[in-house]
Amino acid sequence: MYLFVYNDNYDEWDLLSGTIEKGENPLTAIKRELSEKINIEISNIKQIRPRKTTDEVQGRIFEFQGYYFSGTTDIYDPSKIIFSEGQTSEFFSLDEILKKRNISESVEELISKNYVE
Repeated sequence: MYLFVYNDNYDEWDLLSGTIEKGENPLTAIKRELSEKINIEISNIKQIRPRKTTDEVQGRIFEFQGYYFSGTTDIYDPSKIIFSEGQTSEFFSLDEILKKRNISESVEELISKNYVE
């Protein structure tokens, strides 16, 4: 099972995301972001792969370097996950998330290219 978040700003299911702050590497950043955003303990965190993407913000194109991570938790009850940003979450199998009509490009890419099992 995988944790996906519903991003109501974009009306889509996506992965948790955040920003690498000065002095952090991708691993310390994901640990901080998880702590700040969902406040649950994730163990066995490992990087799956990096990802370059672009986004348009106020008419300007920006390139971002992203990273996919996986990890495990003992909490599989979404009601125990408290979001600091007002989003909701659910655990889905890969088959279940692919049946959703509104999944993000990053989720589609991650699954379609078999980066996760």
